[in-house]
Amino acid sequence: MPRILLVEPHVHASLSLARILLGLGYNVDCAYSAASAINHLRTAHADLVIVGVKELPRMDGWVLLNWLGHRRIPVIVNGRLTDAEWNLAKRAGATELWVRNALCVDSICESMERYFDSPRALAA
Repeated sequence: MPRILLVEPHVHASLSLARILLGLGYNVDCAYSAASAINHLRTAHADLVIVGVKELPRMDGWVLLNWLGHRRIPVIVNGRLTDAEWNLAKRAGATELWVRNALCVDSICESMERYFDSPRALAA
């Protein structure tokens, strides 16, 4: 089963997205800061990381994005970015941008299908 690390400082948003991903059959780990995400990934595996780079406490989310880019882990950025910020994120290794308020289960499924076998099949 694919493992996803969700890096989101807002607990409610993190739990809501984690519930959807768990319901689709994915294993989900949550980190609430860039530092905790890096610490987690030093000892655990993730097949994909979903990160909100602009709102992470203490350590800058852009530092995390660059750190992840050197590890060749697919990264979805979750949040609103300017075109310039999205270009920076892509250069750092981000593979996709989600606009937080526009997400629904179907769009999350479609996105996951780009990285893994169909989540609908995993959930069955």
